[in-house]
Amino acid sequence: MSAPEARSEIRIPAPPAAVEPAPVPSFFAEPIDDVPDALPMRPYSPAEQSAASGAAAGATGNPLLSVIVCTFKRPEMLRGALASLQQATLSSPHFEIIVVDNNSEDATESVVAEAARAAANLRYVREREQGLSHARNRGYAEARAEYLVYIDDDARVHADYLSLIHETIRDFRPDIMGGPIYPFYTEPKPGWFKDEYEIRCHARATGWSASCSISGSSFVIRRTLLYELGLFDPELGMKGSSVRLGEERAVLNRYRERPHFEQRVFYHLGAVVYHHVPLEKMTPHYLLKRYYKAGKAKAEIEGVNRRRWGPGARMMYVLRPWARSVKERVRKALHPKRRRAFKQRCLERGLRMSLELGRIAGCMPRFPGSRRSARRS
Repeated sequence: MSAPEARSEIRIPAPPAAVEPAPVPSFFAEPIDDVPDALPMRPYSPAEQSAASGAAAGATGNPLLSVIVCTFKRPEMLRGALASLQQATLSSPHFEIIVVDNNSEDATESVVAEAARAAANLRYVREREQGLSHARNRGYAEARAEYLVYIDDDARVHADYLSLIHETIRDFRPDIMGGPIYPFYTEPKPGWFKDEYEIRCHARATGWSASCSISGSSFVIRRTLLYELGLFDPELGMKGSSVRLGEERAVLNRYRERPHFEQRVFYHLGAVVYHHVPLEKMTPHYLLKRYYKAGKAKAEIEGVNRRRWGPGARMMYVLRPWARSVKERVRKALHPKRRRAFKQRCLERGLRMSLELGRIAGCMPRFPGSRRSARRS
């Protein structure tokens, strides 16, 4: 996916048909999941089938989806996020929008009030306890719908985003659902910065998954299930301007502890969310810091800091992802086409090196009695 180098207004490009992970982040990111064609799943019970049809039809009087937007000191970004939700193709009786203001002492409340004049399904609440997890949990407490849809305040949803979620819930009744995240920009990006650094796409096909990750800016979960899993951990996630990550990963990891046949995680490539990337986040320092924080949160969530983990177990935990990455790269390099391209690159670099060595040799002083001086005389 490409973005123009300069923008006078926000223009969101269409996502690419296929996305390959960037070379550097792929060492740290989870592998893209190949969604199984026939993953065994727990069958519907009669009660669930009845609930599915009733919820999709709005039989309870409550909407099926509660879209929760947690915000902190980004009123203009929030304005765009709410505008994109109000342009959704899903009719408003099927969803509500809850903005959770996490102590923003700015124009956030007035931005929500302005948007609410055109949207009767929009509500504003304030969460005094600082931290994204506290705000997400407040959204859970305020929600009236069966499913919670968490997006960020600097996101833009595709027009069909909520419709696809609604249809997937009606047809498949997943416990957790997610989709890809693509970047958009409001400032010219550096020439070295790749869109892939900000793309979050954890599956190659739409369907059930036993291992895919779900991004926090497009995190859909049944409300009762979130309660069963203990809500979002206040020790994880952003807190004010401090970069902390992992609150949604912790929820998903607790769910993944269940037997595979009980898991119902659905990944939909069409449920697209666009995430704003400001100029200050397009620096090597920020990217390195964020991936460091992500790795630290991942390790803490998965129990590296537990006493029962000895030095050997910790080392294996650290080395295993690198070994997988090296193995995958070797496998790709051994492919006939890749092998030929590798030989060509080596030859081309060797030719350039030979040329430079020849130039260096040609610049060396000529000593009397040398073979080269004898030939020239």
